[in-house]
Amino acid sequence: MCQRRGGSTGAVFRLDVSVLDKPDALGGDADVELDQRLRRLLLPEVSSRDIPGSEQFPGAAAKVFSDVDHLIAHLKSGANAFVTLDKSTILKRRAGLAAEGIVACLPTEAINTLR
Repeated sequence: MCQRRGGSTGAVFRLDVSVLDKPDALGGDADVELDQRLRRLLLPEVSSRDIPGSEQFPGAAAKVFSDVDHLIAHLKSGANAFVTLDKSTILKRRAGLAAEGIVACLPTEAINTLR
């Protein structure tokens, strides 16, 4: 979920993860394609096979799905920047995220942009 002034924006509804009456919404083909592109970007070493589901590898899958869901919620929110401290995954892939329309930055970078 992406927090923004005036409410929150959910991600794409996932079975066994999302909760009814919350901000996650059903997605269409474009959402599925975006989800797949973000998965490949965040985990390029497994792009030739499916990312393991939470049933098989709960920890690994949870991190990937959490990152993807946060990035999708960010895009849906219309926010200007995805602010994170995640240097090992998100910030390492700034160029690829920028190609998807996502500007990822550290909190200090976001503050400096506002000055």
